[in-house]
Amino acid sequence: IFENGVKFNKRQPHGEVFLAYLNQLSNNYLFREYEKVRKRYRMVFSRDRKMLDKMDLYLAVCLRREGKVRKAEQLLRQLLKDKRSVNEVLFLLAENDLADKNISDAQVWYGLMVKLLTPGKTEFSNDPDGCRRLLIKARIFKAEGEYEAADTLIGRFLTATSDIQSKNGLVPFIAELEKEHCWLSYYLGDYKTT
Repeated sequence: IFENGVKFNKRQPHGEVFLAYLNQLSNNYLFREYEKVRKRYRMVFSRDRKMLDKMDLYLAVCLRREGKVRKAEQLLRQLLKDKRSVNEVLFLLAENDLADKNISDAQVWYGLMVKLLTPGKTEFSNDPDGCRRLLIKARIFKAEGEYEAADTLIGRFLTATSDIQSKNGLVPFIAELEKEHCWLSYYLGDYKTT
């Protein structure tokens, strides 16, 4: 359907539609098809640097899903070295290390993330990046067995942002934070909160 739609229009596909297509190929474990499509359209989007960066980030996620964890990390580190999509790369590296239970490396990536914050921005700002940083920090605390610190961190943020959550596009991130908050309450024996 995607290919026929592109042929019918005789032009390049819309970037977000193309990325959604790549994502669905990866989600359905169609890795060969993913690679064929990615290679074919890399030339189509060759002048769009942001799109090429997104394609490489999607490839890193796809490689992990395929079980090629080392290749995914190599790609992310190369993107970081080339100063391409640095913020997103750091998020992915930290999240991947947490998933792999490599807490010390996750802390390093998190520290670099905080160090590279634009002046005037807080560590846990009221935007999607701030929520992601908070979630990573809370998961680092949780992995270290510091459930109370993680629970307190999330609880304070949820209370402070309760009136602005829908305004800043935070809803999906807030849902993830609330789920983490619920699990932490369970670990702490606070069954009323869960």
